[in-house]
Amino acid sequence: MNGSELCVLSYEFNSRTMKISPEQLKCLHTLFSRLGISGDTKLAIISPATITRELSFSEAGALIKRLKEQQNSLNPARHAKAEKMRRKIISMAHEIGWQKPGTALASPKADIKRIDDWCRKFGYLKKALDNYTCEELPQLVTQFEYGPYKHYFFKL
Repeated sequence: MNGSELCVLSYEFNSRTMKISPEQLKCLHTLFSRLGISGDTKLAIISPATITRELSFSEAGALIKRLKEQQNSLNPARHAKAEKMRRKIISMAHEIGWQKPGTALASPKADIKRIDDWCRKFGYLKKALDNYTCEELPQLVTQFEYGPYKHYFFKL
């Protein structure tokens, strides 16, 4: 398993402990490593906790979001490439009729929840569309093209 596969946000919530999930812990350490954050800098970021394992589920989620934004800002070309591939999937989904119910006929919106559900159920890494990295997205685009997109046109 490579580092990008480890960086998956877990939305499964354990209401009994409300502690950081193992997936979040792996993701945090992967992001710290990629961004070159260690020692005192790391302690300052996770303060008031003294170790990452003491973070709550929601604190870890917010920190992961901030670190991912920081990582994306360091490489805007890579981020733009990933967004282009995400938009391609959204465009194909829109073309085959995966539109949000209740949107105006003049300007229907793509059903992002349906796309995310498909990615979590059938995507090769079983995670939401926004959680796929730039390196993982080409395979997901291909999978979508040969999955629901291709099957839709065979039905016509």
